[in-house]
Amino acid sequence: MALVYIKQLNETLSAAYCVSANCRAQWGGNYSYSVPVSRHFPPLFVTLQFVPLAINPDVSVTMCSETETSLCSDSHEDSDYVTYQVSAFEWDLPVGFYSRLIIKFRLTSTAVRNVCELPDTALGKTFAEYSMDFYRKCS
Repeated sequence: MALVYIKQLNETLSAAYCVSANCRAQWGGNYSYSVPVSRHFPPLFVTLQFVPLAINPDVSVTMCSETETSLCSDSHEDSDYVTYQVSAFEWDLPVGFYSRLIIKFRLTSTAVRNVCELPDTALGKTFAEYSMDFYRKCS
């Protein structure tokens, strides 16, 4: 299990952003968050940082999927705004460029390979899943 922190906003994704009882209770390995973004938020990336709650050097974070919906009008159509890994536990997300960004990460032991291909039956046993839905109305 890990805390999820948005560096530029100095905000930890708390239970207030959870979309299910399991997430709010921090139980079961499935943590889904719905994160509203102000329509005045500028076209910027934000850094998402995973902070493991247990001291374990064998923890790995893998991005498994990313879905964006329409670009906001203040974004350039010819640019490619994609998520990229900054460090082992940090990812830059193009939150400010889209009306909606849905992204899924899996946190597991570094010994586990192809974590994104594991069946959901391994959820909570082999990996924890963190899904975030950033949404806004573009100005």
